[in-house]
Amino acid sequence: TLLFIKMMTDTNKKASELVKELRDFAGFYRRTYDEQVDFFRKAEVLEAEKNNVIGSRLNKLVKSVIINNNIKFYFKDGQWALLRFSGTEPVMRIAAEMDSKSASLKMIATIKKIVKELFT
Repeated sequence: TLLFIKMMTDTNKKASELVKELRDFAGFYRRTYDEQVDFFRKAEVLEAEKNNVIGSRLNKLVKSVIINNNIKFYFKDGQWALLRFSGTEPVMRIAAEMDSKSASLKMIATIKKIVKELFT
């Protein structure tokens, strides 16, 4: 944090300007989009993904999956998608970090469709 503040002071740039420069320099820019879905069957979804029920239906090559209280898919191209269950309400949130807004929205829609087909 201190290094970042020093960079802002030394360059006289806003944090957003430094972040943009870093992303441009590194050659990537990813976006995360979130969609909230009413859902009540958390245990079934988590158990099903232990058998690759959702991941096998995605239109991307899944590198790995982490399942704890949520499900996170890591894809071979470095992108990811997350199914996150609320601890306070019967809601599942779906987020995806992809190379473009349209790719993120498409992945979210795909996961939403798969979950609804399998569990509702």
